[in-house]
Amino acid sequence: MNPIKIMLLSSLFLSASTSYAAFNGKEAEQLEIINHHSEIKLKNLQSRKDKSVAHAITLNPENSALIKELEASWDNMIAKKCLLETIESANTDAEIAEKNGCLIKEYEAEAIYFENMLP
Repeated sequence: MNPIKIMLLSSLFLSASTSYAAFNGKEAEQLEIINHHSEIKLKNLQSRKDKSVAHAITLNPENSALIKELEASWDNMIAKKCLLETIESANTDAEIAEKNGCLIKEYEAEAIYFENMLP
């Protein structure tokens, strides 16, 4: 394995275990609940977005390739935007909730766009 990868994995493991140790049991449990709820909300929103894209394609079959390209580009932009917007929470206890919050906001905007696409 590449030495750089080993260092990155080691630092990730050490920071994750250190940050977890900063919490007592109750705080860790609350954080786990918050993260779990944000994961569920994110999955539901991704499903909604996928359905809205499929519906937009149904309404505009002649533009299906363009709609699919737009979705792919939009999803790529969301990934990069959320990475940039949550860079300060990387390797902290808030990382998952912050990242999911950004993704939820952006996927909702994408879903609304495709839901309102006219035939």
